Amino acid sequence: MKKFLLLFALFLTINTYAQINYDGEWQQLFNGKDLTGWDIKIKGHELNENYGNTFRVENGVMKVAYDQYTDFNRQYGHIFYNKDFSHYLLRIEYRFVGDQAPEGEGWAFRNSGVMVHGQSAESMLKDQDFPISIEVQFLGGKGDGKDRPTCNLCTPGTHVEIDGKLEKRHCLNSTSKTYHGDEWVIAEVLVLGNEMIQHIVNGDTVFTYQKPQMGGPVVNGYDPLVKKDGMPLTKGSISLQSESHPIEFRKVEILDLADQFSPDPPIVLQHASIVDGVSGNVQRDKTILVVNGKIKQIVAGNDPYSMPATAKIIDLKGQYVMPGLIDCHVHLRDMAAAKRALVSGVTTARSMGVDHFKDVGMRELGKRGENDIPEIIAAGYHVRPTPSDGFFMDFPDMIDLMETKVRGTVAMERMGKALVDKKVDWIKTNATARAGLPNTDPREPYYTEAEMKVLVAEGAKKDIPVAAHAHGDEGGRAAVLGGVKSIEHGTYLSKETLQLMKEKGTWLVPTLAIVSDLKEPGGDYDNPLLMMRGRHMAPRIKETATNAYQMGVKIVAATDTNYGKNSTLRMGLELEELVSIGMTNLEALKAATSAAAEMLNLSERTGRIAIGLDADLLILERNPLDNVGAVHDPLMIVNNGKIILNRITY
Repeated sequence: MKKFLLLFALFLTINTYAQINYDGEWQQLFNGKDLTGWDIKIKGHELNENYGNTFRVENGVMKVAYDQYTDFNRQYGHIFYNKDFSHYLLRIEYRFVGDQAPEGEGWAFRNSGVMVHGQSAESMLKDQDFPISIEVQFLGGKGDGKDRPTCNLCTPGTHVEIDGKLEKRHCLNSTSKTYHGDEWVIAEVLVLGNEMIQHIVNGDTVFTYQKPQMGGPVVNGYDPLVKKDGMPLTKGSISLQSESHPIEFRKVEILDLADQFSPDPPIVLQHASIVDGVSGNVQRDKTILVVNGKIKQIVAGNDPYSMPATAKIIDLKGQYVMPGLIDCHVHLRDMAAAKRALVSGVTTARSMGVDHFKDVGMRELGKRGENDIPEIIAAGYHVRPTPSDGFFMDFPDMIDLMETKVRGTVAMERMGKALVDKKVDWIKTNATARAGLPNTDPREPYYTEAEMKVLVAEGAKKDIPVAAHAHGDEGGRAAVLGGVKSIEHGTYLSKETLQLMKEKGTWLVPTLAIVSDLKEPGGDYDNPLLMMRGRHMAPRIKETATNAYQMGVKIVAATDTNYGKNSTLRMGLELEELVSIGMTNLEALKAATSAAAEMLNLSERTGRIAIGLDADLLILERNPLDNVGAVHDPLMIVNNGKIILNRITY
């Protein structure tokens, strides 16, 4: 390792990097017992279909084996660790064993590797051969006396720069020596975001290059939406290969260096009063350390902590810190609207219907470092009898549904598959007509229980839940019986339907404030007929929400606004409405934080203030446990560790 450290020290000097600290704790990606934490994708097979028991663990070793294959048939496989990384030192101990699989290609003899900065397993299509990624290629000697170095570079769907020039050749050899037979080899990969990647073999640095990016061929069957040529690769998945020759891995471990390369400076919030989104207690005089987008430490005011030299220190002087708000039903149609949502305190938003999958695009921008918008949970188009015209522009092959409308189980299955194929997070359907159009009756049911079950089943194939817009009781009940995860609005739901929701664990997203907005001039709606409708609906939806709360139905908060230029509806108003139906201030806050995160399956990342979670934070002047109205006009907003709004220090 000495040679590597000397070379890297020189590199750091040239590039003015701070000295890297290698004293951190190594994380074992492979636990030596089973494949927990890993996803499998083999060409021609669905995600996590471990064809032929290709990937297995025996005697503390992860094995790639082909004893159940009769013909390899180019069924290239990869096993993905289920977390992305950006800056790290990866260490793998591997050895080639045994004979190649039947019909394995000649070039794949003693050939495998580890893919870094890769796409996710979920984003690979069924017949895709390799993930778009940077491959650190492992090779073993053929015993023919010829050199065959290992830890080479290959680039499926990618390019890199070497000495300032874009390198488009697919595979380049390293300077390593050749390793024959079944001896164990220690391969290390130092990955520093988009700046540099180094390959190290048994302590010797054998390859260095810069600026990995998407581009080029040698990857087939991919989703064109995933491959954006020229896009820098700053982070991504780590996966191990199956290319037809058996290989064993006895160690896969990582030293995460991301904290030392955070694009945003660490933040120290001193003298904070924490409202954690779960308990009704205020943790006073705490210090919160935020590093690389995460809450790294929470300590008592006088306790020691490791403060980075570059940290931004902010004295809150006892002001209140709570989790960022989660708006569970929005319609964000452009970046400007998304930014308006964020500066109101919404750090996570579930999109419930926009054209042209704009929400999917915003979600992907967020994953690639755009912190000036909330995290987006995307649903794309509504599934309703007459879809938006935009839907048929995106799916012209489904033009027949413009005439027949989306009715019946076959049409529902087609709509569900189309949305799933576009990588939505949720499917949104209309179980009843809309309330916000003057020529519709929101009580009119649209779909039967059988139709709903088909849509739910289609989403379930990819673990994608269904949310059902439902004002009327008949349509709402069909949706609940059909297995949807949430009911949006629920204005006229009966107690019987609410009881069914409680029994099935179906969530209610009542959107109380937006119905009140119907009866007021201006705002999201401004129509005389809708004003009359709103006067009728407002007391009914409040009655339903009150019944649901008293019966124990799970409730989360949402605005149902588009955060448009004329919109005045914000989450604070919805929380005040939830308190008006009997919720305590704590329960209302949880409906917009920890409970909302639970419904969205985000509890391990956000919705609470706890060490290791995303730093999505609001700083408020007053205690929201005393009055939820304190969330109006926050003093500071932190989104993924970045200060978005600051009215504390100017």
